[in-house]
This record gives sequence, C-alpha cells and structure tokens, in this order.
Amino acid sequence: MADNKVIQLPINSVYHEQDEFRHFVDDYLASYDHPEGFAGELVRQIAECSWWLKSYHRDKEHLVLMKMALLLVDQNERFMGETVALQVFDQLYNSFTGQSLSKKDEKDLQERLSNNGFTIVSLRGRAFGYVIDKVDIIDRLIERQIKNIRLLMQSLESLRFAPLLFKKMTLEIQMLEQKGLSDHENLDKEIARQ
Repeated sequence: MADNKVIQLPINSVYHEQDEFRHFVDDYLASYDHPEGFAGELVRQIAECSWWLKSYHRDKEHLVLMKMALLLVDQNERFMGETVALQVFDQLYNSFTGQSLSKKDEKDLQERLSNNGFTIVSLRGRAFGYVIDKVDIIDRLIERQIKNIRLLMQSLESLRFAPLLFKKMTLEIQMLEQKGLSDHENLDKEIARQ
C-alpha cells in the first residue's frame, strides 16, 4: 500500500480551505489507495467533481426550501430583514430532513401553512414553479460534472491499463523474437544437414 501522500490542490479558492472538502478529497484518494503523479491528479479531479455534484444537489434543495420559506413569510415580516425567512427555512429544512422540531417551531410552521392556505406538498409545488429555471441551470451544472467524471474515469482507466498493455506487448515481442531466432536456428540446422 502506498504511503499517504498529500496532493497539493493547485487552486486556492474558498471551498478548498474547508475541512469538509479536504476530508472528502482525502477519503476519495484513500479509496483509490492514494495514487501519485498523474493518476493522483485525475483522482483529485474526480473527487472535486463529486464534491460539486454533492454541493449542487444540496443547493438545489436549499433553493426550493428558501422559496418555500419566502412564500410563508408575509410582507410585514420581510421588512424585518431575512431573520424570519431564515427561521422558517430552518423549520422547513428540519421538517424535510426528518429532524425533530420544537413544539414552538412545529406550531409556527403549521400556523404559517394554514394562514397561507398551503399544505407542505402544495407549498413545495408552488415554490418549485417559481425556481424551476434556476433548478434547470443547476441540473445542467450537475450533468456537466457527471460528464467530467466519466471522462476523468476513462482517462484514469486508460492510465492504469497502459502499463499492462505495454508489458503485454513487450512479452509478445520477446516471444516473436525468440520464435524468429528458433526458426532461424532450425533453418540453419536443416541447411547444415543437407
């Protein structure tokens, strides 16, 4: 097993500094037995694409939930800033992810739903209608990352397969050379015998 090598990330952007991103990439590299060199760079790029896939899926869900929260916040509360909308967002997020809500939050969410004439399903449908164009953009970004992952995986497999192919071809050439020498020796013996 190869030593645990740290692959330096070439781009210094905000998400590269996040512990969550670093752990994700490290775990991904570990799953490939910590490759080095070009293979390590390909695996790092695959990990980064996978990170973006995960982020885009989360962003898409958060986009819909935020629109749901804004639909439940009335005009008067919007003047108080985003605090109320963010509280409603948290209530919706906890509700959708199966986390427990406090009695107060549960009551507040139910009151907001009934005051605005929504069920949780109808609210989600309405919110989705408002953000469908943005969701479509995120879906295209997801498709691009999937395409990138496929191409990177093909490159990685080609890189892994190349040494095996080279070794196989070298052995075949050696066998042909030995066969040629053997045939030449047999021909010389035949001539000498005649």
